[in-house]
Amino acid sequence: MRITKTTKKVSRMSWGALIAGVLCAGMFVAEAATPPVTDGLFLHLNGSSAVVDSQGRVGTWTNLVAGAGVSGDLTQPTDWRKPTLSVAVNGLRTLKFNRLAGQHLFVAGDPVWNRDSGSEWTTFVAFAPSSISTTDAARDLFCAGYQNFDGSANNLGNAATALRIFLRAVNGGRYVTTQGRTSSGTFLWSQVNADHMAVGKWEIACGRWSSSAKTITMDRTNRVYAVGAKSSNQSITDRLANHIYTTIGAEINHSGGAGNYYDGEIAEVLVYRRALSDAETAQVQDWLAERYVRCVIGPYENDLALHCRMDDKDARRGTTSPPPALSTADGDWTVRSTTNNHAFTASGSRGAVVSSATGMIGECVSFEGVAGTGAAPYRALTIPNASATALEPGAGNFTVSLWFNARNAVTNTAAITLAAHGNLYSGNKGWAIFFGTSNRELPGGYYEPASNITWRVCTSGPASGGSQDEVCKAVVWLADADGIPENGVWRHVALVVDRDDKQLCAYLDGTLRGVRVIVDEAAIESGGQDLVVGGRPTVDARHSYDGLIDDFAIWHRALSRDEIACIYELGCANQSFLKRPSGGTCITIR
Repeated sequence: MRITKTTKKVSRMSWGALIAGVLCAGMFVAEAATPPVTDGLFLHLNGSSAVVDSQGRVGTWTNLVAGAGVSGDLTQPTDWRKPTLSVAVNGLRTLKFNRLAGQHLFVAGDPVWNRDSGSEWTTFVAFAPSSISTTDAARDLFCAGYQNFDGSANNLGNAATALRIFLRAVNGGRYVTTQGRTSSGTFLWSQVNADHMAVGKWEIACGRWSSSAKTITMDRTNRVYAVGAKSSNQSITDRLANHIYTTIGAEINHSGGAGNYYDGEIAEVLVYRRALSDAETAQVQDWLAERYVRCVIGPYENDLALHCRMDDKDARRGTTSPPPALSTADGDWTVRSTTNNHAFTASGSRGAVVSSATGMIGECVSFEGVAGTGAAPYRALTIPNASATALEPGAGNFTVSLWFNARNAVTNTAAITLAAHGNLYSGNKGWAIFFGTSNRELPGGYYEPASNITWRVCTSGPASGGSQDEVCKAVVWLADADGIPENGVWRHVALVVDRDDKQLCAYLDGTLRGVRVIVDEAAIESGGQDLVVGGRPTVDARHSYDGLIDDFAIWHRALSRDEIACIYELGCANQSFLKRPSGGTCITIR
């Protein structure tokens, strides 16, 4: 399927409709790892060739092109400047570059990058920005630098950049830009408007340089449209000599220093030592688009272990439906999963209420948790451990998804828990999603701000340190204000355990907000505890939740970023990720 060239722009509203209504309805399969054009391929990098250490850092990005006369591998010897392995897109790994840390990879002084005459290059970069600047003059995806551009003049005073692809903000506009040197040492560029570029959305940038045709060309492909721009009849450098550095994620200067760092993910880079034709460029663009741009949405029924819609028709108190509030210990207030016949039962101290309320998608469950540090009565929903054991992550992949709307988010109490399975607080087992504790120091010099959302998993392997977060192996917390739930606002959270890449992935409102390495391969177990929604398994009122929860689900697989984004987009349209079984059946046994 070819993305045709057009200059039509899509509004933010139509973008959301496109994601929820079109892209989430189809299913695309990432194609083979070999690009359709290999003639002249000089450097090929993708997530499969990243060499990753035990902390998830990438110190070497191995060139997949073998043989003589091709580029060497890209490396980064400094730990804090190494990019990190990020969550897979369509089952393909990506690399995350942090602008503030100056993360980048490079190959230095490699003579095979020299071009004595007839300089021609084509470079493709598949990328998704983590932030988009309206003021930065440059955030570099790719840069090759040389001391000499025409064989005689040494242009050190003009800096070393010769070939470059970068994101540019100027005069209130945003652009994807490709840049090259002329024989006199000056710059020329071709750029495509990128005002509609979005954080976390994948794009393909292609820069082509040809000294013989005297052209420099920029092409941009994303989910909505592909556009191109060309500058012609310009003098492009014919000779590129004395290679200094080629960098991914930064620009280099004449002395080898890096700057203009990129902020976001890069999944694949292809560099050809010739200018591809328009037809060849379209072939490679389509191939990369199938791998990264067009989302893969698998059937949500696959490996779905539990789906509790929290709707009235799934809830009972005795024979009453919809159920009245349960404020005493007598009676049985339950809400059933429409998958695998699991049932949540209200439990906890007397005098508090679990009830039905208007939800994000149909009805939801309302919890009256404890405000503050007291031990007042509360109720949560639990699946007893005897039934919940089958819902443990174990040593496999795992996903938890839920919507919540807090009534009392800002609190001075530790670990106000939305959902948890296992005792992470004394037994160091299981997983939990909760509001953080009050400004205590965490490993690595970080602090966990009061009430910020936290995702945590503990394996049953040996402890790796003394604090809970060190023992628990993988913790993500949001240090910014957006991570503090706002009272009366629906938010979506998802926790994904990807054992294939040894990662805990944390999502908020459909967007990947953090990734941590799970440092051992031991199972994630409950330690005999119940699965609890609206509180923590040790039934401590101080950790109970006050607010609404809707559409809670667990999968025994790692949902992709596109699948999580689609759940969020559908929820914003008041739709669940699954249609209710025909006939209004409350329980479906599979």
